[in-house]
Amino acid sequence: MKKTLLCLSAALAFAGSAAAQIYADFQTSLGVFSCELQHTPTPRTVANFITLAEGSRAWLDEGTGLVSTVKPPQPFYNGLTFHRVVNNAPSFAIAQTGSRKADGSDGPGYTFPDEINVSVPASYKFDQPYLLAMANSGPNTNGSQIFLTGTTIPSLEGIHTVFGRVTSGTTVVDAILGVGVDANDKPLTPVVIQNVVIRREGNDAATFKATKQPLPKVAAAKFKTVALTDGNHRLLFPQKARSQSRIWTETPANPGWDLVFERYLGSGEPTYKGGDVSLGGRALPLPSAASWLRPSVVTYTSDALAPTRMNGWQLALGNEAGDFVMKFPLTGSPTYIFTEEGSSTPQNGTITSVSHDPDGYGTSLVIETSGLLPLRFRMAFDSFDGTVLGGRQEGSFWSIFRWVSLNDGTDFTMTRLP
Repeated sequence: MKKTLLCLSAALAFAGSAAAQIYADFQTSLGVFSCELQHTPTPRTVANFITLAEGSRAWLDEGTGLVSTVKPPQPFYNGLTFHRVVNNAPSFAIAQTGSRKADGSDGPGYTFPDEINVSVPASYKFDQPYLLAMANSGPNTNGSQIFLTGTTIPSLEGIHTVFGRVTSGTTVVDAILGVGVDANDKPLTPVVIQNVVIRREGNDAATFKATKQPLPKVAAAKFKTVALTDGNHRLLFPQKARSQSRIWTETPANPGWDLVFERYLGSGEPTYKGGDVSLGGRALPLPSAASWLRPSVVTYTSDALAPTRMNGWQLALGNEAGDFVMKFPLTGSPTYIFTEEGSSTPQNGTITSVSHDPDGYGTSLVIETSGLLPLRFRMAFDSFDGTVLGGRQEGSFWSIFRWVSLNDGTDFTMTRLP
């Protein structure tokens, strides 16, 4: 009898462990639905969502430049709307939220890497409806925007991290997916997230520490302003490697907070102690300039591999258009070699313009050349062995007033030039 009781006790303990889970209860203007959060296969993504939902980690309002407080906490999602709803069932149906501007153009002030693993179906597969996934604008551009699915959508596999699934309230999700929308897929009647409650069940869920996961840290930056004789001023603004600084300004003559300065420093860069900072030509009143400035710094984790600049690197990648080799020397003009798909004859030319926008875990490039249409690449840095940077990329080219995707994007490599 004792043996039977012991076996039953062990079975119950195992069942309790297996059932241990973290849930997010969404209270919306159309009702309540709950999602199970998959913290084992996608710990960083789940931690990001939890800390934003609970306000247990600071985030940046990209519309105002304000950094949230943790004490008292400021939950990110409370009061936000589902700003994009597309319902083309049975082929495609999603409801997207997580933009404080309600237009899909912003996030929490930082990005973090994908957690998409083809061998882990829970992070990869869109083979059922009612999944919870990260919205993004390319590889390694996750932030705060999330979406719910109403259909199977295999075309999203490998593009978006799946980090949860709806476990109750699917009729509420259906109601959200069924709202009327305008020509831009924005609901005609706002669907509001009133609050999100994180619920933990079981020891495993209780011991998952969301604030301990490797995620970027956001902080309001300390700075000093020094008046110059020409009426301008200098901003003494410290910044370390693997970080991104930004400054928002507002003046009586220019009401409304605008982002006027950004600076990213990659790994290996020395600490930037200060210097002249351009504020878009705005003359800020001194000595009260501090009241019109909102500077912030995002500090990325050790796996943030994006370099500060392209100079000194060679980039090699391929897609359905062909193979590219681009050289960005420390001095002199950058060049390219392009071998069109199906051809063995390379084309050589000069790169006439480069726009490089790094953000810690990736970079966005817009390149104009002497002989090719303008090109755009989004690259996600996944590995670095001390010599070669590698990762995933997607590309597009500018044609007839729009960007056209270049499919079959493959891995890329960046090697240091001699």
